[in-house]
Amino acid sequence: SSGTYAIKIHRARGAVAQAVLEHVVDPSRSVEEIHRVLKDAGLVYAETPFMQQVHGGRYDFMRFTHLGHQRLFRRFTEIKSGVVCGPGMALAWAWNYFALSTVTSRTGRAFAHFVTRLTASWLTSFDAALVRKPGAYDAAAGYYLLGRRSDEVLSDRKLITLYRGGHQ
Repeated sequence: SSGTYAIKIHRARGAVAQAVLEHVVDPSRSVEEIHRVLKDAGLVYAETPFMQQVHGGRYDFMRFTHLGHQRLFRRFTEIKSGVVCGPGMALAWAWNYFALSTVTSRTGRAFAHFVTRLTASWLTSFDAALVRKPGAYDAAAGYYLLGRRSDEVLSDRKLITLYRGGHQ
């Protein structure tokens, strides 16, 4: 695989980009293509990671803050956006990848993965209560956006007013 993805849809009503934009070399170009192929007022749903370790090897290029994700989709009017995987998931993944970084053998990695799942899976249970809190926007594993195709472009000046995190 060359790491290049092409969207071959003509005037679609909707598009979904779930856990894919971090794997394309130029996510802005991909989002522009989504905008181009959507009908007027077409919908897009996208999820992108923020605090998530490399999971696509050499085809894993980018992470996005909540504002970074909104800027990526600046030619779409936000219907709804927020945390899709919270701080508990981010912490559980970090613990898992930390443990995996200490071993190289297949057996050692399987054991490390088992131990971290056993000791950290409960952390994700906090996410349901945390995802609406400001601090979750600064520590989330990933974000989602549901948007409508628009001819308006979100300005960077307006973008920074949309910050929802805990560092006011």
